[in-house]
Amino acid sequence: MKSPTRYKLKALAWHVPLSVYDRFTNLRFAQGSPRILITRHSGKREYVFRDFLSWIRSEVPELSGRMEFHRLPCRIRDWSRFSLHVSWVGDTIEMWSPSSFRRAMTLQTECQHRGLGVINDLSQLRNTSKSLGAQLMRAPGLRTPQHVSITDPTSFRNDYAGLEFPLLIRDDRGHGQAAILVKTPDDLAAVDFSQFNSPIAVEFIDTRSEDDGLFRKYRYVAAGEIGVPRHLIANDSWEVRPQRRLMNAKLRDEELEYVNAPDPNHAVLQTARRALGLDVVGFDYSYDRQGRIVVWEANPFLNLNYPAQAKASHINLSVRRSFAVVAWLYCVRAGISVPDGIASMLDHAVSGFNRRAAA
Repeated sequence: MKSPTRYKLKALAWHVPLSVYDRFTNLRFAQGSPRILITRHSGKREYVFRDFLSWIRSEVPELSGRMEFHRLPCRIRDWSRFSLHVSWVGDTIEMWSPSSFRRAMTLQTECQHRGLGVINDLSQLRNTSKSLGAQLMRAPGLRTPQHVSITDPTSFRNDYAGLEFPLLIRDDRGHGQAAILVKTPDDLAAVDFSQFNSPIAVEFIDTRSEDDGLFRKYRYVAAGEIGVPRHLIANDSWEVRPQRRLMNAKLRDEELEYVNAPDPNHAVLQTARRALGLDVVGFDYSYDRQGRIVVWEANPFLNLNYPAQAKASHINLSVRRSFAVVAWLYCVRAGISVPDGIASMLDHAVSGFNRRAAA
């Protein structure tokens, strides 16, 4: 995670030009009501929504015209045109900008007081920390890794807090950050805990396939009561990353089979979403050697963009479905009629979708 000072400096440098950009964007696109109030932070890139927003403006102008953007802190003079608030400030804002988090919470409270709906209540975002999220998702019966907070590295090096080797050392908050695989006490002795903001030890669950020796990670995107398979990534390393995606004809067919059908774990992952108290969330999961689902983490601000690798272009349709499920929820919660373009995309491979209810 970048330092709070860096975010502060970026916000100071970019707040005015970005606020002006938002004003012109609203004048160009926003029209009609009710509208969706979307708030952002000038020190935090909202790149994870880049392709999603481009798709809406190109393919769903009915929704684009209802989205109005503002930068924190913002003052709303006319609340009558809004029916929904969505924050795009990220799930760790209270760590890198506590003052901005307080302002965001004040704004959210004002929205709720005025009867506006809210997607992904900011007060619930802490639930997606790896340790607390695993605990909450475990309650409905899902398997998640055991997590132990490391407050005293010296003590942990002596007793491992009851965990067995191998284990992982990683940060409790944030996404896309490296984890360290620790196989022996000597490996543990070499770990520099100062590189972590909130270090935790995590149970290592071996999900390597006995058939081909590969590790697989599935992603399911939940938006309210519906959800869509987003991708299936195979790696030859335990830390499955898109940048190391393996691809051949067999893996391509396997991924297409997954993303072009309803996710088989829709019901239990929806239970997990409700346990986290969230509306929009991406779940990363695998299967253990006994074929049981293992949920690694939940991300309320998942990257919605198209894959960067050309070899993954075959899932572009499933990426657009992930756009559509989020857009569907925005429309439903804002009281906007769901455009036909969205509804038609959700007739296939989307769990829990009811066209009649959407209409």
